[in-house]
Amino acid sequence: MTLENTGIYAIALSGILLSFFIAAYLLPWFLSITESLSIFAARNFTYTFLLSRYRWIGPWTAAAVVLQSAYIIANFFCVLFRVSSLLEAAIRAGRLSLINAMPLFLSPHLSFLADLFGMPIRTFRKIHGSSGAMSSGLLLFHVVVMMLLGKTQDLYVSLGALSLVIIPFLSISILRRAFYEVFLRSHQALAIYVAYSIWRHLWFVPGFPWFYVYLYGGAACLVNLVQLGIMTYRNKKWGSPLPRLLLGQDGGGICMTVELSRPVRIEAGQYINLWIWAPRISLWSWMQSHPFTVASWSPTEQTSLEIIVEPHSGLSSKLVQTSALTKTGDDGSSSYVAVFTGPHGISFPLWGFKTVVMFATGFGIAVMLPYLEKLIHGHKTFRGRANRIHLVWNVQNLTGFKRVVHLLNHHLEDDAIGKGYILRISIYIESGVKEEEFGDHGRAAFFMGAPDLRKILKAEENGDFIQQTEKDTIGNGVVSLVSGTDQLRDRLRGLVRSYLHKRMELKELDYQPR
Repeated sequence: MTLENTGIYAIALSGILLSFFIAAYLLPWFLSITESLSIFAARNFTYTFLLSRYRWIGPWTAAAVVLQSAYIIANFFCVLFRVSSLLEAAIRAGRLSLINAMPLFLSPHLSFLADLFGMPIRTFRKIHGSSGAMSSGLLLFHVVVMMLLGKTQDLYVSLGALSLVIIPFLSISILRRAFYEVFLRSHQALAIYVAYSIWRHLWFVPGFPWFYVYLYGGAACLVNLVQLGIMTYRNKKWGSPLPRLLLGQDGGGICMTVELSRPVRIEAGQYINLWIWAPRISLWSWMQSHPFTVASWSPTEQTSLEIIVEPHSGLSSKLVQTSALTKTGDDGSSSYVAVFTGPHGISFPLWGFKTVVMFATGFGIAVMLPYLEKLIHGHKTFRGRANRIHLVWNVQNLTGFKRVVHLLNHHLEDDAIGKGYILRISIYIESGVKEEEFGDHGRAAFFMGAPDLRKILKAEENGDFIQQTEKDTIGNGVVSLVSGTDQLRDRLRGLVRSYLHKRMELKELDYQPR
């Protein structure tokens, strides 16, 4: 062995010993510091409200305020830093408006883009709205200044700017929820007109770098072609018909089953956007696409999807009427052609937590059902670490939830392994009486009034309902899932904030009932 080889050997041995030293002493210290910083940031930014929820605005967390402020300051800085004249500031504002608007026109399908960037749809909608508002403000400033300086009299760009300013006002949550179909089509129509106005205006700008526009257009076309290809593949299998929608009624609610042309893997908590060809239900059904949470889950691909719908005005109310007619036999058709996109949305990995607490209000129970099925399956197959699942369901009454009650009973019965079980259900009824039986297992408790959230979280954090022999098993503590009213989510966020240092987390699901 030469001196050179011995030197290599010494360096390698020293590196191995140093790695062991880092793993034994420095890595735990680094992870501890990182975890402490993460808890500090979550407690003081993510879980802290600077503005509470009001009818038209809020709530604003400290993290949202910081990020939004940084976004606004960055754009103001780009417009005003070392600007020599008002004309230059207006030109900069126009360019920034175009840059901020480019992500808005990448695809008409926000759910697909949210999946592409790995974001919850609610987060992506906020980013979309923030970019739209910033682009509108900058474009308005650009147009007004250019007109005052007599640099342009382009009617198209003026109307385009006005349209871009109107869009954020149409996107207010109250208006969007009350007039969803009208909002969606108006939003898309105005966006198309804005895009045309911008293109027409830029066509007459001398020396404009069209290469970047072509590059952006190519990227947008690629994104939409990929989305179209995925949708076509999942909706049409060679030799099989298109998916069919089967309607059923559950008291005041609707149970829908989508029979698929090709099996699809759906994770717990995900949803699909459904288009229905049903002129008997609505003459405008072919123009409507609605998101629906999938209430079924399977460890393998599913050939049919079960959906429990919260009825509102518009298409969902007509579905209720149609399902009632179908039940009595007055309508000859109970099956409709359906096309879907998805699955969309974030599915939270829960198998690493010892305790899972689920809070649902009304039809928010629908998104909890697949999580229940997945967690129980993981417990039975020894893949999950959960020793305790507690479902807290706050509901006005149980009318219209017969299918849900049946599924909950099924999960309670399926949960038992020998003499052990992990699922417990607490149902808080605000009006009426106990209308449905939950079998003879004795693990569904009924209460009148609203749940005491603080008491529930305290008991679950202490592990009061976990067997002593299981309290020391490996797990990440407690995770709380919520699909409920705005007030419930805000209240839980404030309570969980005080338990962050005890490894408790809060996850707000994509679907939230009204």
